[in-house]
Amino acid sequence: MKIFQTAVGMLGTNCYLLVSGNEAAIVDPGASGDRVITFADKICGEQVKVKYVLLTHGHFDHIGAVAEVKAYYGAALCIHEEDADRLVDPDKYDRYFARVKPIEGGADRLLKDGDTISLGDENIDVIHLPGHTPGGVAYRCGDILITGDTLFHGDIGRTDLAGGDQKLLMKSLAKLARLEGDYVIYPGHEEGSTLNEERAYNLYMREAVRRGL
Repeated sequence: MKIFQTAVGMLGTNCYLLVSGNEAAIVDPGASGDRVITFADKICGEQVKVKYVLLTHGHFDHIGAVAEVKAYYGAALCIHEEDADRLVDPDKYDRYFARVKPIEGGADRLLKDGDTISLGDENIDVIHLPGHTPGGVAYRCGDILITGDTLFHGDIGRTDLAGGDQKLLMKSLAKLARLEGDYVIYPGHEEGSTLNEERAYNLYMREAVRRGL
């Protein structure tokens, strides 16, 4: 799996392009749809088809360009079932932030923990990580782990917005810590990390493990 990254929007959301064989997926096109499309087209060319738009969760800064990107590529839109309503009524949760137009028809596929998404020659595993939002997920493929706003380099996502739950987020951190092996972490904002580094130095993850969550 090859992964490419660009930052979009006023909050610097990390938008990722996953490429395997002749298929690709765009993760969290949060803003600037024209920029995301230009970014993806330059990498994919005519040989690689954008098959999916994958969302780590339903906050406005991760879904802002979904409608434009989905329409351009005819890609299938995927989000965890617990965050699906944020696509059709985004202002219900994010009314105090940037306004996002509802996405007509909502998601094409509702995800659950343990689901597998086939992309090119590889599979992407869905790991449900509630806490930042009820339907937050990570996407895992090979040694790649896209964590959205659940786990950052040395930090975690906020839980003071609608649907946030600190206790659930701590359990999600413990769930990530229990994964076998090491992974390169691609978070929803700012720089990346590795799972081993976060196990060793992230105070929130260490506390979640210490408590046996």
